[in-house]
Amino acid sequence: MFRECKALTALDLSAFDTENVTDMTRMFQECEALTTLDLSSFRTGKVTKMDYMFDSCKKITSLIIPFNTSSVNYMVGLFQDMSSITSLDLRTFDTRRVKEIQWIFADCSKLETIIASTYFTLKQISNENNKSYMFYNCNKLMGGSGTRFSDSDHGDKYTFACIDGDNNGMQVGYFTAVPSDPQD
Repeated sequence: MFRECKALTALDLSAFDTENVTDMTRMFQECEALTTLDLSSFRTGKVTKMDYMFDSCKKITSLIIPFNTSSVNYMVGLFQDMSSITSLDLRTFDTRRVKEIQWIFADCSKLETIIASTYFTLKQISNENNKSYMFYNCNKLMGGSGTRFSDSDHGDKYTFACIDGDNNGMQVGYFTAVPSDPQD
């Protein structure tokens, strides 16, 4: 839809109707001049494909995406090469139906924090190729309990796609747990 709109600097999608959309593949790919994107009005409950949706959105520093991803099967390269983003809040992401997720964060070279819930899981994906190179070149990434990115496997550490320090501090991962609500 907005793919390769390389000079596009701003978008107001607050009235955009996405309720019946099933495929958002490459929707914003190579929107290289965008710096912020607020998709909080998007209804994504029927979406099954999000491959490369934000790929090569190199200048985005703020991305608001409280998506319902419970029907999504494909997230290949979803955030790939978002080289200016430092934090992603994926607390609403439910990946229990995802079949392919490789390269999802690859080349997010400034990414430091990924906030996620326990619904961001890869247990259902048995083929290792379908979850490979998730963190390739994410050199600044650090989990919520201090686990720092290690390039010893060239970013092919899908086992680190979990909340750091979960399971009584025994789990090592690159995700930060959803912050507790002080009202609780």
